[in-house]
Amino acid sequence: MDVLTEALFSNNTKYNVKGILIRNGEESILIYEEKGALKGLIIRIPFIPIIQRRMILYFIEKSKGKVNTL
Repeated sequence: MDVLTEALFSNNTKYNVKGILIRNGEESILIYEEKGALKGLIIRIPFIPIIQRRMILYFIEKSKGKVNTL
């Protein structure tokens, strides 16, 4: 999440990403907290939701592998 946050926000203000909602790989909503307020950023640039979806699926698969090895 830190990598995603750094890529989306370029100034020094601290953001706390709370979640990402992806719809059909075409649109996503990034939910974040800024100065105590929850905010949302709607992303409709086609390749960004696709990359976000692939990242999330990758992390899910990677976490399954770690859980199974314990």
